[in-house]
Parts: sequence; structure tokens; C-alpha cells
Amino acid sequence: MGYYKKKGYGSGVNSSQPFQNQIIKKETLYTGIADLGNGGYAVEILISQTDDLVISAQHQELPDSFIIEIENHKVEHLLREFNNDF
Repeated sequence: MGYYKKKGYGSGVNSSQPFQNQIIKKETLYTGIADLGNGGYAVEILISQTDDLVISAQHQELPDSFIIEIENHKVEHLLREFNNDF
């Protein structure tokens, strides 16, 4: 997995048209399997090329998945809070 696609909406003339950005991995902090309440998920926590913290999870049996992106100015505080223990 080198990148993730995320959907968003632009502003301006074509603001109602969806566009896609890519989240490009710079560094992997964690990969593993976690039970998030409804079964096992393959989880990856990474730093993107824009230094955002990205958490992605894909359910192992269902089509459920999610991506959480945390802006880079909040990342250092979060990593300190968890002492890099994921």
C-alpha cells in the first residue's frame, strides 16, 4: 500500500464536482490486526508526505473500512501523548 485515495469537494466554479487526492505514505508507524468492536481490522498508522497522521482500517471479512487523517500541526502532540506506543 503506497497511497490512499480520499474524496473531497473543491471550491470555486466546479465545487459540486468531487475530486480525489492521494495520501502518499512517507513512514509507517504501525501495522497490525485490531478488533474494533465488530471484528478484526487490518490497521495501518502512517505519516504522509505532508506530515499528516493517517489511520486506515479495513475489516477482514466485511466491506467496511475507514481512513482518518489528522493535520500535521496536531501530530507531534498526539505522538507524545501516546509515547509512540500504538
